[in-house]
Amino acid sequence: MAEKQANAYAQLDHPGILEVIFHPRKAIHPPSANPGVSDHDIPVADDCHIGARFHAGVGDGVNVLFFHGNGEIVPDYDDLGPVYNQMGINLLAVDYRGYGQSTGLPTVSAMMEDCHSIYHYVREWLANNGRPGPLVAMGRSLGSASALELASSYGEDIDGLVIESGFAYTLPLLRLLGARPPADAAGELDLGNLDKI
Repeated sequence: MAEKQANAYAQLDHPGILEVIFHPRKAIHPPSANPGVSDHDIPVADDCHIGARFHAGVGDGVNVLFFHGNGEIVPDYDDLGPVYNQMGINLLAVDYRGYGQSTGLPTVSAMMEDCHSIYHYVREWLANNGRPGPLVAMGRSLGSASALELASSYGEDIDGLVIESGFAYTLPLLRLLGARPPADAAGELDLGNLDKI
């Protein structure tokens, strides 16, 4: 199964697919005046890091590791972070390669590998910063693939899963978006979300 998924991820790195899946935009995250907000550069590969902003205002609150949609970046959630904090929830928002302050170029295979590095970084950061609350993986739209990957890989260590505007089947979504996948790979263009669900 893992080899089949890795092959599917590589098939999804076709330029005719990447152009409709990813819409990166760069942005320097201005420092936040809100207490408990911290910016992070999460190492995911040699000379490559993922930008993140943690709205961690509640020491023992629920920790939501959040993967956003394809046209969004971490600063888009600066207004929502304090709302989560008021509800006793820490929002840990992360970007993808090429988005926000992140380096590198976004690909499907990198996104699916990077979420594991991000997960381990977040786990260590929570432990080292006295944040023992439950960890919830959350994905919106494109981010649902990363959240489902983590939930299926570390299910016993993740306390919850939230999917917003997610998708179960990859190929119908690609067709809807107008992707131009390679003709010989159509049967393998699947992130495996349904199996992970």
